[in-house]
Amino acid sequence: MGGRRVRRPQPKRRQPGCLLQFIAAAIAAIVLGYLMGTFLFNQQAGRDTADRTSPPSPPAASLTGSSNTEVKTEEKKPELADTSISMPSMPEFTLFQVQVGSFYQQANAERLAQKFSDLGLPVEQVAAGDLTQVKVGLFLSQSRAELFRDQISLDVEQPLLVRKLVKGTVACPAADEDYCRVAAAVAGNLLEVLTAAEEGQLEVAVREASDLREAVAGMAISTIKKQTLTGMLADVGANLSAAAEGSAHQRTAAVCQSIAAFSNWQQGLCGAD
Repeated sequence: MGGRRVRRPQPKRRQPGCLLQFIAAAIAAIVLGYLMGTFLFNQQAGRDTADRTSPPSPPAASLTGSSNTEVKTEEKKPELADTSISMPSMPEFTLFQVQVGSFYQQANAERLAQKFSDLGLPVEQVAAGDLTQVKVGLFLSQSRAELFRDQISLDVEQPLLVRKLVKGTVACPAADEDYCRVAAAVAGNLLEVLTAAEEGQLEVAVREASDLREAVAGMAISTIKKQTLTGMLADVGANLSAAAEGSAHQRTAAVCQSIAAFSNWQQGLCGAD
């Protein structure tokens, strides 16, 4: 058969079985899962550390506000120090008035008030519920007030003696301490002057009221306050001078007007009762 060489067939290689493929896939999955788990764990640990060390974020802006709204903290304002001092050295005293009528009709009250005002007396109209009371005169002495009451003749109502308190405590700003002390000294002296005038010592009262005015004019206090104080002393002095030259009725009216000028000034400092 010539020299023809016959090849023997090679045995076929056998492919790995399905079991080996499954085992290899399982191992690969385990390794991949381990790597992914380690990666995720490290990422979470890094975020926790950053949260603990970073400052807290500002609160989110209001839903209705701008997205770039600046958050402000409220600062506590310092408390203001008390800048006033108490000046209780002003004299506190009681005045006496005569109530000459009380009316439902305001026109009737004004008519009677005008009658006594024309006589030169200080007159006050005071609301008391539905009534208007008319009070006349100002006296430091109760006995002088009673004497005046007994001299009044009314057709409708018996006149009554009433009291009016004039306070003596002033809430004085610290910047006006000097003026408050001057005012307290003037008030104490002037109360004695007016008491003497009511008792009939008019010449002495006129002289001492003038001395007080001159003393205040030379003091280093606020110009406006000095004008107010000297103006009150001028009114007192003018009324006392008129009382020294007038009739008995005129003396009574003028002294009452002097007391009214003084008490109105002090009530402006201390507040009315």
